[in-house]
Amino acid sequence: MKRILLFIIALMLVFSLVSCDLFRPSSDTTADDDGGDFPVPPSPAQTVKEDGLTFHLAANGKGYILTKADVGPTEYVVPSKIVGLPVVEIASGAFKDNTVLKKVTLPDSIEVMNRGIFEGCKNIEEMTLPYIASKAGEINSNATTCIGYYFTQGEHPTPFLDWVRSAAGSGDHRVEYWIPAKLTRLTVEGGPLGEYTFSGAALTEVHLGQGVRFVSAHVFAQKSDLERVTFATPITSIGTEAFWNCHNLKSVALTGETLWIGKDAFSNCYDLEWVVLSGGTTSIGNFAFDDCSDLAKIYYLGTAEGFENIDIGTFNDDFLEAELFIYSEAAPDEEGNFWHYDEAGNPVEW
Repeated sequence: MKRILLFIIALMLVFSLVSCDLFRPSSDTTADDDGGDFPVPPSPAQTVKEDGLTFHLAANGKGYILTKADVGPTEYVVPSKIVGLPVVEIASGAFKDNTVLKKVTLPDSIEVMNRGIFEGCKNIEEMTLPYIASKAGEINSNATTCIGYYFTQGEHPTPFLDWVRSAAGSGDHRVEYWIPAKLTRLTVEGGPLGEYTFSGAALTEVHLGQGVRFVSAHVFAQKSDLERVTFATPITSIGTEAFWNCHNLKSVALTGETLWIGKDAFSNCYDLEWVVLSGGTTSIGNFAFDDCSDLAKIYYLGTAEGFENIDIGTFNDDFLEAELFIYSEAAPDEEGNFWHYDEAGNPVEW
């Protein structure tokens, strides 16, 4: 009888030990507030490589840094997320000496873009950037808010003809960069644009995206190659000499509830043929449209009375002598100069 009792007790001990092991939470689970278990998410990988791009986990573990792009593809579109975490930074030299690269698109998730990202990329033709500065939201007149900041600094690279000089900043902070001569098309999705943002760039076409609300002084000054600039959202102000000496600029559409145009904003834009002007325009500075000899038509988004109320400075004869058209969405019943948009968004006269 004792042997039977001892055997039963032994069985009970074994069963209790097995039961405890069966119901113990595994290393891949943890208890929630109600006593249940749920899986523990894996730690993010320190390094991820995807489509020729190498990413390293940021120190805070909350995003990835693009550190290297393989040479080979002529176009790169950098993703906004990698394995569920945002891409927050582009490291210096990430695309360095990639001489086959022609087009690149960077996402708006990026918070930091370091100096010399595209150093030596002499054949790049087209770029889409979230902003132009070292950090998102930065604006001032120093060397970090110039397109050249992303390219080569110091003595010019060779061969010389592949590059154009770009200078930014002032005094002890003045810096020279060299940017590729083939870079002609640029999209900037957001952020403020500081003075001389596009210094030296041989741009022919620029698109300013949803986050760009104003154009600071000298942003496009002396961009003699610039033919076209478009805005995704209404612009509220055009700074002093913003488009000064843009000889090849053919047209510009300036819309918005309010608009202020600074002194010499479009001075010496010889080939400027027409302007779409905001009905909320309050002021046009002295010389704003001086020496715009080809300016023939103003497409105004307000009423004739509203145009009369604009404070127009001196030496704007070419602007005042251009033919004025008043916006009318439907075909007007009255005689006069009226216009509307066609399906492509271009101004068309009734």
